[in-house]
Amino acid sequence: MKNAIGPDSKLDQRLHELLRAVEPLADAETHTLSPFTSSLDAAFYFAQCLVPHQTGGVSWENGVAWARVGDGPYVRAATPSLSLCLAAVYALGRQSFGDDNRSHLTNL
Repeated sequence: MKNAIGPDSKLDQRLHELLRAVEPLADAETHTLSPFTSSLDAAFYFAQCLVPHQTGGVSWENGVAWARVGDGPYVRAATPSLSLCLAAVYALGRQSFGDDNRSHLTNL
């Protein structure tokens, strides 16, 4: 995901599957695929559902975006929505595995 150069529907699908595994009722009433990688609102929704009660932030300048969720690392990606999604996935990994080992996230 961090190597993505922009919005990607295949990544949206994988993020949707992860979200449904963590929060089965997410998007239950719409049954549609949210544009997590192209919409900052959708990425914010993804982060809030994936790691509720965490705070975070996003910034971007000159074509580079950074995001952080909880006490996780600052994550760099091509767009604000991609960086926020990736930061949320890292935060979930830290929450679930209790460490900073990101090897379990290499398939995204």
